[in-house]
Amino acid sequence: MEQKCGLHGKERAVFRFLVAMSLASCVAVAQAQEATVEAIKARIEGVYVLQEWHRNGEVVRPPLVDGRTVLLNGRIMYMIHDREQETNKRTIAGFG
Repeated sequence: MEQKCGLHGKERAVFRFLVAMSLASCVAVAQAQEATVEAIKARIEGVYVLQEWHRNGEVVRPPLVDGRTVLLNGRIMYMIHDREQETNKRTIAGFG
C-alpha cells in the first residue's frame, strides 16, 4: 500500500475551508457573547470526524474514506484514509 503525506490540490482547499469555517463560527460566537479566550478555545478544541467526501460529483462515505482532525493546545493534526480505489489506496497525514 502506497502512503503519501501532505495535501494536494482540492484536498488542501477542502481542508483549509473546513478550518476557516470552524474558526469563523467561533469568532462569531465570541463577538456575540464577548467570550473569553478560554471559552473560545473550549469550543474549538476537539476531534472532528470526516462525514463524507465530495469527489467528481459523487459523495463518498466511510469506510471508503475516513478521516480525523484534532485541534488541541494550539496544534492541528489530521489523517485521512482514501480506500475508494482498490488499486490506489492513500493515506494523507499532517500536523502543524
